Amino acid sequence: MDMGLTAPITLIEIFFGSWLTTDKRAFLTVLVLSLGLVVILTWIEIFARVTVLLAAGTLFRLDLQQAKFKRWQALTILLLTCIIGYSIGIFSHEKLTSDLPMLSLHVSLDLAFSLQELPLPTRNHIQPTLNK
Repeated sequence: MDMGLTAPITLIEIFFGSWLTTDKRAFLTVLVLSLGLVVILTWIEIFARVTVLLAAGTLFRLDLQQAKFKRWQALTILLLTCIIGYSIGIFSHEKLTSDLPMLSLHVSLDLAFSLQELPLPTRNHIQPTLNK
């Protein structure tokens, strides 16, 4: 990870140098990278949020490593911070938007109970009569 942050061009040359030896691989790489770029640009709002979260997590981990925490301690602190932050976000969302259920389970249970109150359709079976 340190090499990727300090010298990304070297890492790209090492990774793609042996991969791009044939035209088929180069074409496939360009195709996949262009598709990825289209997906990123299409969902730029989601991509920006994910990028900010990844950058914040990386910086937090680097700060913990600089403070001489061991790897497992840094991971534990990072996981606990993420879980606590996620829980606070869920709790505040539920409290601020209490009229809108967050989970679709609430909607599906309400729908199931309302469907039980509807009358079931009945069929009138007409018995055929035979003329003798």
